[in-house]
Amino acid sequence: MKTIFAIYFTSKFQSSAPFVGVVMVTPDGRQIRLSNFALKDQIAYRVSQDTKLISQLNGVDPVIGLFAGPQVQQPDSSQRDLPVADPGRDF
Repeated sequence: MKTIFAIYFTSKFQSSAPFVGVVMVTPDGRQIRLSNFALKDQIAYRVSQDTKLISQLNGVDPVIGLFAGPQVQQPDSSQRDLPVADPGRDF
C-alpha cells in the first residue's frame, strides 16, 4: 500500500490569492523546498505525488526521502509492503 502525504490549505482573501512557499525541514536538519503556489479557497498539495520533488530526491519516494537521511535509497518493490512494527508491542 502506498502512503499518501498531503498538506491541506484553506484560505480566505478579498483581493489577490496568497502565495505560499513550502519548505520541509528534515529530521537531520536539511531544508528542502517542496513547492511554491498561489492558494485558492481550498487546496491539497499532494507531496507524495509531486513529480518535480521526486526528481529532486533522485527518484526516491518523498515519504521516504523527506524523513530519512540523505543517503537513503528507494527500496525495491519487494520491500515496500513489509508490515510496520507496532511501537507498543514487544518483539
